[in-house]
Amino acid sequence: MTVQYPLFSQVALAEDLPEHHLKRGDVATVVEHYPMSEGEEDGYSLEGFNVPHVTVEVAASQIIPVSQWQQEEAILGKLRQLSQTRLIQLEDYLDSLLQKEALDMPNNNDSSIGLAELIEQVKRELLSTAPGMTEEAPLLFVNAVELEIQVTVKRESEGGVKVDVVSLGGAELKGEMSRDDVHKAKVTLSPLFDKDRLMEFYTILHSDQVPKSVKRSLEALFKGDEE
Repeated sequence: MTVQYPLFSQVALAEDLPEHHLKRGDVATVVEHYPMSEGEEDGYSLEGFNVPHVTVEVAASQIIPVSQWQQEEAILGKLRQLSQTRLIQLEDYLDSLLQKEALDMPNNNDSSIGLAELIEQVKRELLSTAPGMTEEAPLLFVNAVELEIQVTVKRESEGGVKVDVVSLGGAELKGEMSRDDVHKAKVTLSPLFDKDRLMEFYTILHSDQVPKSVKRSLEALFKGDEE
C-alpha cells in the first residue's frame, strides 16, 4: 500500500542524495505534494535538512516515515551485536519472510475477480438492453443461468474467507498457480419471479412495446387463469 504524506509532516530520506549532499536518514518537512496518475509515482517537495531556503524534490519511494527510520536503526543496532552464525540464520529467516510477503501482496496482473463481482456483472448483463435498443425493454425470459467456474479460496487475516474466480468454463489455468489451489464450482442464477408474473409486470410497465399479437395471447392467458 502506498503511503501518502500530509503537508508539513516530517519524513526521512530512504536513500542518499549525493547531488544535494544529503544522507539516508536525514529528516525534512513535506511542503508540497504532487499526485500522479495511476501507475506513476507521486512526488514531494521537502524543506529543512538543517539547510535554510533549500527545497528538494523527491519521489515517494525516496522517503519514509521518521518512525520507520527510527525502527530500522534500532533493528540495525541489534544486528551489529549478533555473531556471524546468528546472522546467517537470520538471513535465511528473512528470506522466508520476504517470500511470504510476496505471496500476500496483491498481484496487479492477476486476472481473477471476486465471486460476488462476477455474479453482479452477469446480472447486469442479463438486465441490460441490447445495443441500439436502449429505449426498449427486452422481451426475453431467462429461466436460469448456470456458470461453471474455477475458484481459489483463501483465509483472510481478519478471519474471513475470500473466494476469487480464476477462470470460466474449461479454460486452462495460466501462470504458476497449482491445480491443487483451485476448486471447481457451479453457480446457478434464477429470477425471483416466475415467467407469468414477470410477463404481467412487463405488460404493465411496457404495454406500448408489446406487439398486438402478443397482447392478445397474454390477455387470453391471464383470462384463462382467472377462470
